[in-house]
Amino acid sequence: MRTDGKESGGKHYIPEESDGLKGIKAAEAYRKISRENDTEIIARHSGFSVEDVVTIKRHIFYEKHRKYDGYSMLSPDYDMAVAWNRIKAGRPEERDILLLHHELLESQVEKELNCSLADAHAIAKQTYDWEAALRESVGKDGEPYGLL
Repeated sequence: MRTDGKESGGKHYIPEESDGLKGIKAAEAYRKISRENDTEIIARHSGFSVEDVVTIKRHIFYEKHRKYDGYSMLSPDYDMAVAWNRIKAGRPEERDILLLHHELLESQVEKELNCSLADAHAIAKQTYDWEAALRESVGKDGEPYGLL
C-alpha cells in the first residue's frame, strides 16, 4: 500500500515540493472539463460509445475512490487533461486513446471487485499501460507545459 504521492488514475506520482504551474493548469482544466457536456464529442473523436465515455468521465472527474489516504476524487493530472482536450479537439494521439481504455477498465475493475483505486490501477495497467506509453512518447516529465 502506498502512503506517499497522489493517485491520479492514469499514473501514480510523487509530488515535487509543490504542484507547480502544471498542477495549477491541471486543476483549472479539470474544473472546466467537469462542467462541459462533451461526452458525445469525445465519443465521436475516440471511437468509444457515449456510455463508455460517460463512465470514464465520471471515474476521472466526479467519483470518489478508495485511496491510500481515504476516499477522495482523483488528483488533477496535467497529462490526463491534455489528453482529454486533444481528443475533444479531434486530434487524439494513440496514447490518448490508450488512456481512455485504461480508465474504463480501471473503473470497471474498481466497481466489480470493490477494490481500491491502486489495485484497480495495477490491473488496468497490465493491459493498458498509459503511463509507459506517455513516457515513451514525451519523456519522464510528461506533456510539455503550455498545452492547457
